[in-house]
Amino acid sequence: MNLRILCRFLGFMLLLIGFAMSFCVVIDVLCIRHRHPHDLQGNLSSMLITFAFGILMTIVGWPSRGHELLRKEAVAIVGLSWIMAGVFGSLPYLLCEAPLSPVRALFEAVSGFTTTGSTVIAELQDYPRSILFWRNLTQWVGGLGILALLVALMAALGVNRKSLLGHESSLNLQESPTARIKGLVTRLWMVYCGLTLVCWLGLIGVARLSGEQEMDAFNAFLYTMTTIATGGFAPHSASVGHFANVWIELYLCVFMILCSLSMIFVFHLLSGRAKERSGRGEALIYLAVVFSAVAVTTLGLAIATDRSLAEVFREVFFPVISISTTTGFATADYDGWPVFAQGMLLLLMLIGGCSGSTSGGLKVIRVVVLFQILRQEVIRSFRPNLLSPLKVGGHIISPAFRVSILGFISFNAILLVVSALVVSALEPGISSFSTAIGAVVATAMNIGPGFGEVGPTNHFAHFGEPTLLVLSGLMLLGRLEIYAVTALFTRSLWKRY
Repeated sequence: MNLRILCRFLGFMLLLIGFAMSFCVVIDVLCIRHRHPHDLQGNLSSMLITFAFGILMTIVGWPSRGHELLRKEAVAIVGLSWIMAGVFGSLPYLLCEAPLSPVRALFEAVSGFTTTGSTVIAELQDYPRSILFWRNLTQWVGGLGILALLVALMAALGVNRKSLLGHESSLNLQESPTARIKGLVTRLWMVYCGLTLVCWLGLIGVARLSGEQEMDAFNAFLYTMTTIATGGFAPHSASVGHFANVWIELYLCVFMILCSLSMIFVFHLLSGRAKERSGRGEALIYLAVVFSAVAVTTLGLAIATDRSLAEVFREVFFPVISISTTTGFATADYDGWPVFAQGMLLLLMLIGGCSGSTSGGLKVIRVVVLFQILRQEVIRSFRPNLLSPLKVGGHIISPAFRVSILGFISFNAILLVVSALVVSALEPGISSFSTAIGAVVATAMNIGPGFGEVGPTNHFAHFGEPTLLVLSGLMLLGRLEIYAVTALFTRSLWKRY
């Protein structure tokens, strides 16, 4: 392991985070001019500390320039980048005028960068605009992936390795037909920024046309950042339900769905190449699952409550879209829904969005492959000599990929059960096991809200700090799809060569 290479690239990453913090300082300056509450001292200190560590690590690692980046260093950079982003991203919460404890600040920062959306802040109105902006900016930066920001820089430095992004759940470059990773990532960031701009301007327009005066340009930008990142941090404690505006909800649904598709597929779609095979089949299956879930949940809730379909559809549509895209915005308290409807939401939480998107969950393609494997095994039970290749979307699934899928899903199943038991042991005061499993699924699948005491109208502030540390780890495992984080704890990764 070449530690200087780690220091060099981690230093670059901290400089990027420090640059992001500078926007909070600008907002504080504007708040001072308009006599709004601000937190200039805390944000300025956070920025300077992050820049200082970034410069120091870059200097320490500078002699490694020109050295080849091997796969073990790439894996370590992936895992450590997200951990350090959470640590340094917690500084604004630690140094603000209403500071959180170190563990709670870490939880909030990790929830932001991993686009989970779970929060320990009960009263958002107690914090100035710069802190609210930082919460949503962390999600926007983490949406496409912090490491994607580094790819163009690394390519300019002579590093052009696909292995660096192999465990980056938000950006799957290994499926890309484009040979030049730098050019592709640049285009994807252009699409990402373009979607952000269109969503922001459109949201302002929708708010004005519908007479929603509280959705000003600043609030619209905050909601835009977290929508495009499918993160779910909202500047209001009641989330999108604060507005009770059907037009705003419908508009946000369009972008939540769009950003839960593969970013490469969205790039092809917007560039007029929708017939490209990469991500197309998965996108169609995902859309079928989402809208089928809306229909089934609406029908089930209407039968159970004896209400009209139109009334139930109005209540169901936005929460189901929000959960299926793993955004986690809230407009209705689904804890009051029948068990069948809650079970449908739990299933959507586990499935998540498409591979290569900003969404969390297991990803649609893995679930499809799992069902194909199960179907094949059933057929082999009465036709053991049948030799038929496993195909998904016209592509033959290799035995190695099949084993990888089964291992990943099995790992997640064990992780969810064990983690729920750990949370139950650490929190003996919770009222039901559904709260424990809801908290674990919400964090490990990067959803945001769970069930019970961590449902859509609640938060994670009542959990103890040991529990919050466990849940923070689950958010990182979910974002990096387990292996990049667990690899950090293997002795062989750190051996010298």
